[in-house]
Amino acid sequence: MKRTLVFMLCAAVFAGGAYGSLSAAEAPAVTITVIYDNYPFAPGLKTDWGFACLVQGFDKTILFDTGTKPDIFLNNLRALKIDSSTVDVIFISHDHGDHTGGLEEFLKLNNKVSVWLPSSVMAEVSKGLDEMVTKAGARVVRNKAPAEVCPGVRSTGELVGVALEQALILDTHDGAVIVTGCAHPGILNILRRARDVTSRETAFVLGGFHLLQTSEPELRTIVGTFKGELGIKRVAATHCTGDRAIALFKDAYGANFVPVGAGRVLTLDKGPNGGGA
Repeated sequence: MKRTLVFMLCAAVFAGGAYGSLSAAEAPAVTITVIYDNYPFAPGLKTDWGFACLVQGFDKTILFDTGTKPDIFLNNLRALKIDSSTVDVIFISHDHGDHTGGLEEFLKLNNKVSVWLPSSVMAEVSKGLDEMVTKAGARVVRNKAPAEVCPGVRSTGELVGVALEQALILDTHDGAVIVTGCAHPGILNILRRARDVTSRETAFVLGGFHLLQTSEPELRTIVGTFKGELGIKRVAATHCTGDRAIALFKDAYGANFVPVGAGRVLTLDKGPNGGGA
């Protein structure tokens, strides 16, 4: 089922690979709307440390993370005219508060969803998420290995870092699109895992890369690996990536660096900076 937003963003796609990738002809136009971010983009949206975005265009509409403060999260949903009842899946990258803060309040608006969480239940906060989601009447999905969320959408599976974390892989018209929360297991590790899951090129990477404390030489190596070994075509680094790292990505990618922030809506099938709010 296709759903539309007043604002549009969008996509790029894989080609073949494990877990039944869509063909280029089958791949939908994908919209990604940044709901919550510590960087501004559109007027009327509040900014705060955290991240959340909405993915549309597949059989299921997916809410990726839920930011930090419920009031800001809900304000931005309203400002973007996002109907909470259209969300089918909530995909939580990891159990830190800047990615789960709006979850409980959202479930009061729509509990007819499945909530995907990293599989480990060792941490007390993670156990609490299970209990809260179940009490709200929603369904918990715990996965450790790469798994299909719906046709054309997969989880990388759980990777180990400061936090156990999963990322989202979207099978789009130009190649694989990877959406990351904070990349605690290492952004390069996540991208290599995504490459193993699908045989398609990675067209676009969006989200937090967790490079705030990374040294300048290491940052330059990471940017070089994006462009060289991994062949990443476009980048939208935000949230916990850090201003210096963002500047280096912007310098390296030029027109293929995609600025994002709260309220940004990308239509990637119209070019890296096409569409938008």
